[in-house]
Amino acid sequence: MSEMTISNQEQVSNKNFLPKDNEKELIKKIQKYIRNSHHLIRLTFTMLDKSTIDASKPICKMLYDNNIFNYDTAVDGDKNYKDVIVLNNDGHDLVKTSFYRPKAKPHKKGDPRFWPRGFKKSVEQDTLIYITTFENTAVIIPLTQSVCTDSYLESVFGPIASNVDIVQELVNKIKVFSGRWEKSCSPSKKSPKDVGDTLELLLGLDINNRGGADYKNIVELKAKRSGSKTADTLFSQVPDWDLSPIKSVRDMMLTYGYPSKHEKRQGYKDLFVTVSNTPNPQGLFLEVDHDAEQVVQYHVVDSKKEITAIWLFEKLQARLIEKHPNTAWVIADEMLIDGEYHFNYNKLELTRNPIFTQFLSLIEQGIVRYDWRGGHEIDGKGRADKGHAFRLRSPKFRDELFGESENVPLICSA
Repeated sequence: MSEMTISNQEQVSNKNFLPKDNEKELIKKIQKYIRNSHHLIRLTFTMLDKSTIDASKPICKMLYDNNIFNYDTAVDGDKNYKDVIVLNNDGHDLVKTSFYRPKAKPHKKGDPRFWPRGFKKSVEQDTLIYITTFENTAVIIPLTQSVCTDSYLESVFGPIASNVDIVQELVNKIKVFSGRWEKSCSPSKKSPKDVGDTLELLLGLDINNRGGADYKNIVELKAKRSGSKTADTLFSQVPDWDLSPIKSVRDMMLTYGYPSKHEKRQGYKDLFVTVSNTPNPQGLFLEVDHDAEQVVQYHVVDSKKEITAIWLFEKLQARLIEKHPNTAWVIADEMLIDGEYHFNYNKLELTRNPIFTQFLSLIEQGIVRYDWRGGHEIDGKGRADKGHAFRLRSPKFRDELFGESENVPLICSA
């Protein structure tokens, strides 16, 4: 495994593009109206002084994917002009914007750049700008209170979309048994999975591991007991073993795991750990490599880091969208009645359409994390697999991934 030294300059640069608390609130407001991929850039003195902004590889790809501009075919030194929607303190304007590569050294392409005409007159240094696309047009939104108003956003993107009929159908089905004590699918014992499995049975669904969303491939069901503070599981996904130095879950457990203390797993190595944006006790942490379009798990010792596992953006994006087109987060009270466990499903929160670039930003902020949850026998084939998954640190961060959420009152049936 190749080693590298962690660069302080690289860490500072990455943090500069992370939103502050007030900017996060404005991002959530924007994403009620437009849920396309986006990228963030914090304006520096040099950008404003030289009237130029570097277009990172992800921005170049976003522009190409939306038929706006192709930097790969651009001739160095030639400026190409496209109209871009720029929001400002007075609403929005269609602004002539240059997209170009400056002339560079021989045999080397110039760095991709862009600049909206007159932009420095409406923004200040350190402003974080939100760049997205809408109907094959680039959109630039400075993240300030005076710009991100509902009226300005609606004037560009139209009114907030409503939920689809299939979501309402599910809500109506849950309302039928909400407020009643329903017997658990495993009434004689308590298991973390029972609250979700019982809900699926009440809805007439088979209990199994589905690739897509649980209810008609439209709504993912997530059920928890009231008072639970556990992380929200988003989706299970192992790394791309062909690209990763570690080649299997077993190798991961045996390389970075610890001797199991479970009475039924003697002779095993377990790895029940959370991997976030900072090294955990095992020295494992996550970084987002936008240029390579990968989420990378590193192992670090004495400031030297080595790659251990890799997830491709393409696969992660497909899994996130597949699992969460709409999500119903259901809360249930639990009670023993005549010696048997029962659930009362009485709270429901709806979210929809997570944005993949926001998912990546939350990894960088340590809000989306990866859990290894399993173990393997050291000298045998035995294993324990509780599901290795990307998870949201706490339910309170749902709105940062999904933008819009709706608490749905559940009317108790007679």
